Amino acid sequence: MYIETEEEIASKKEQYLNTKIATMDEVLAYKNDQLVYEFMDQYDVDFDEANGIFKETKRWLWVCAYWQKDSLINKNVPNLVVTYDLLILDEMWHIFMLYSQAYTDFCNKYFGYYLHHLPTPPPQNKIKKSKRPRGTEGSPFSSSDEIENRITKETLEEQLHYLYDLIGGDTIKLWYDTFPNKYHLRFFMDEFVKWE
Repeated sequence: MYIETEEEIASKKEQYLNTKIATMDEVLAYKNDQLVYEFMDQYDVDFDEANGIFKETKRWLWVCAYWQKDSLINKNVPNLVVTYDLLILDEMWHIFMLYSQAYTDFCNKYFGYYLHHLPTPPPQNKIKKSKRPRGTEGSPFSSSDEIENRITKETLEEQLHYLYDLIGGDTIKLWYDTFPNKYHLRFFMDEFVKWE
C-alpha cells in the first residue's frame, strides 16, 4: 500500500484550493451521446431516460468536486458516500470512467483535475453471505441491507443536509426517493441476469 508523503498531500491540497471549479450549469451542459448509448445498451432504458441519469451523474460529479475543495477549507464538511439510493448514478459514473479519455478531459475541463472514484467503505461488521439476495453471490451487486450497513444514519443525515444546501430539495427527492424506487435492486439484478 502506497502512503502519500506530507509534501504530496500539501501539493494536492494546494492544487485543489487553487483550482476553479466550473459552475453547475457548465457541467450539466456537457454532452456525450456515445456514453448515453452505451448505458442504453447495458440497461433497459431509452435515450431520454439514460440522458437524464447522465445529467444527474454530472450533478453528482460536480458535488464531489465541490466537496473536495470545501472539505479542505471547512473541517465540518461531512463525508460523501454513494448509498444504495445512488446506485444508478454510480453505474453511469462507472461507464463514464470506461471512456477514460472523455472522462479525463471532462474532469480537467470542469474541475481542473481528475476526479477519482473511491469505493464506499466496507461495512463495520461483516455481513453474512446469507443476507445477499439469492443468485447474487459473487456478483458486483450487494443487497440494499449490505450497502446501507456501510454508513450510519448520522452520516446519511449529514450528507443530506450538505447536499440540500448545494443542490436543493428537488434533487434530493429525485436521488433519494424517485431513483431508489425506480432503480431498485431488482432493476440491477434483471440486467445482471441478462449478461449471464
